[in-house]
Amino acid sequence: MDGLGHACALEEFVDLSISTRSEGIHTIVEVVGELDVHMAPALREQLADLIAEGNHHLVVDLQGVDFLDSGLRGGGDQPRRVMGIAA
Repeated sequence: MDGLGHACALEEFVDLSISTRSEGIHTIVEVVGELDVHMAPALREQLADLIAEGNHHLVVDLQGVDFLDSGLRGGGDQPRRVMGIAA
């Protein structure tokens, strides 16, 4: 996985790319492409790695997402559960 400031195209998920950059104390995670339940684990892994590296102020920018699976848009804590993020 690339460090901060590097974009990584996920070869097995051709329609998704994730890049990170630092802005002050925040780490911006920019997601571009199609995000569905099959690609969510790649984003979850990237976020988990960033947190493990000590990046605790994450902003996930989904502005470049062309498609967001309806399973990731549910109400309540459903998106958190799909992504494997504790509430």
